[in-house]
Amino acid sequence: MSVQQKKKILTPIFNKYIRLKECLETTGSTLQGVCCTCGEVKPLEGLDAGHFISTRFNIFKYDEKNVHIQCRKCNGVLKGNMKKYNNFMRVRYGNKIVDYMQATKYNYNKFTEGGLDGMIKDYRGKLKEIEGEQ
Repeated sequence: MSVQQKKKILTPIFNKYIRLKECLETTGSTLQGVCCTCGEVKPLEGLDAGHFISTRFNIFKYDEKNVHIQCRKCNGVLKGNMKKYNNFMRVRYGNKIVDYMQATKYNYNKFTEGGLDGMIKDYRGKLKEIEGEQ
């Protein structure tokens, strides 16, 4: 299987994990969560795994610090609601980490088949653990 095919397997697993994990963190339930940018409580089905640094920059595509739940309005209509996302990130992680992420987003990250296999296995396990808590 190619790297691209493995990324197509990993992405929905990773995104679902982020959505469920952050719903639990923000509301104590996997049924709803709080959008990191507008603060509204939305049902799980109305939440996306929104990336602070765009997925076109491979380096942070599967970095949990880069991906948080966002409502469809903020993630889609408002194209990430980036001013509020930036504020959220700086409060949550501090200026140093956010500045580092922004400065290094152009660094090249080449995913390998083995590395992706490991992430698929890890995130399947994390997802199974959360789903078992429901």
